[in-house]
Amino acid sequence: MFKISILIIQFWFIALFLTGQMLDIPTQKSKKGKEENITLESDTLSKIDTDVIKTEEFMMRYDDKQTRKKKKDAKKRKGKKMYLGIKTRGGFIRDDDGESYDLFRTIPFEQVEKTGNLKNIHYYDRSAGKIKSDDYANIEKKIKKGLKIYILHGHYQQIKEGEVRMEGYYNKGHRHEKWYEFDKNGILIEKLDYHQGYSEETMITHHDNDSTKLKEILPMVHGRIQGKYVLYHKNGVVAKEGKFDNNEKIGFWREWYDNKKMKKEEQYPQHWYDKTEPILLREWDEKGKLIYDKDKGGKQK
Repeated sequence: MFKISILIIQFWFIALFLTGQMLDIPTQKSKKGKEENITLESDTLSKIDTDVIKTEEFMMRYDDKQTRKKKKDAKKRKGKKMYLGIKTRGGFIRDDDGESYDLFRTIPFEQVEKTGNLKNIHYYDRSAGKIKSDDYANIEKKIKKGLKIYILHGHYQQIKEGEVRMEGYYNKGHRHEKWYEFDKNGILIEKLDYHQGYSEETMITHHDNDSTKLKEILPMVHGRIQGKYVLYHKNGVVAKEGKFDNNEKIGFWREWYDNKKMKKEEQYPQHWYDKTEPILLREWDEKGKLIYDKDKGGKQK
């Protein structure tokens, strides 16, 4: 009987011990060295709640930061696509050497108004895979013939051997705002300001006081005559056209009568420092009759 009582007591202690382990009741030592059960105080619970709240606030701030970053990146991408309120499309051309290429933005030809400067409009000829320039009327004719042409508008970069060599913006085919040119080491060698294709120094005169009829466009860069020159008749027809380099005529020059008939074609040296006299190539009368042709022995009957 005594042995049975001892076994019952041992079983009771074992059950009590296992129950305490399963409940995982926190204990602490009393001053006497005995372990006593403790309860969680209210400040401990509030600390746990606060930690949870701080974590939630951190995650919310992180999400907000990520959202702001995404919006900022999207705005940047949109900024590159938009220029002067017009949505553009990106283009890319690699030169034959494989080390030079152009990055540019374009718009459809239909978005170019038939007003203002209609000369020397830069465009991307998709058929040829090249950037070219021509007058509005000629571009219009090419498009009617089926050529795929897109007008340069927005950011432009010319890159050679991994370095930006030229950078600026086009406004409907014309250089606009600031343009930069760099050497192969990335050092700035020239900076120019443009407005609708003309440098800020360009001298533009008119036949009338209301400045509605162009007379002459004299391109000026750093005090020198530099670039495409155009002279107009009073009726708006081009009278003379060609290029200047460092105050000297260069390359191919043409003249017209006020009835749009060709008058003369001349060839000047390719470089400003070449003082060779210009060569008369062809000449016509006002009715369009050829009166001189260098390739056919000179004067024509």
